[in-house]
Amino acid sequence: MYLLIIASILFCGTTMFSATPNDSIKSQTPVEVLPSGKTLYENSCVRCHKLKEPGNYTQEQWPGIMDKMQKRSRITDEEKATILTYLLSEAKKDVKTIE
Repeated sequence: MYLLIIASILFCGTTMFSATPNDSIKSQTPVEVLPSGKTLYENSCVRCHKLKEPGNYTQEQWPGIMDKMQKRSRITDEEKATILTYLLSEAKKDVKTIE
């Protein structure tokens, strides 16, 4: 009986601690990631410069900006993806006229 209880605790413990914080980000929808992305953006990017309004750039511009800034800020790929999801949701929509 005690062996079964100990085995259950060990199994639950390894399952509980094997998940990384990034696993929860990957399983979230873009809308669920937005608050995390905003917080990461505000806390990571402000260390080096004044924050830019996400709407100052288009959805086409932000990925290139984030590629360049990731190297400088030393954020992970997962953090970059989370921040980028937030920025793209707030970015200026590049409206092209059809003629």
